[in-house]
Amino acid sequence: MHWYLQGLALEPNHIGINEYLGELYVVTSRIDLAKERLNILKSCNCEEYDELKEIIDGKKKSKY
Repeated sequence: MHWYLQGLALEPNHIGINEYLGELYVVTSRIDLAKERLNILKSCNCEEYDELKEIIDGKKKSKY
């Protein structure tokens, strides 16, 4: 998590980092924080948004 947060400090809207951090939050039962990451990805119109949403909704398993 430390490295993800450092990456976001440099580039807050990085798609990959936001997705992976969101997944990590789901796995560690911090759904509110995962939803914050999802909200950042909302406007990207990308597969990372869809994948994180499915993981948060329980439709897909995280790779963690």
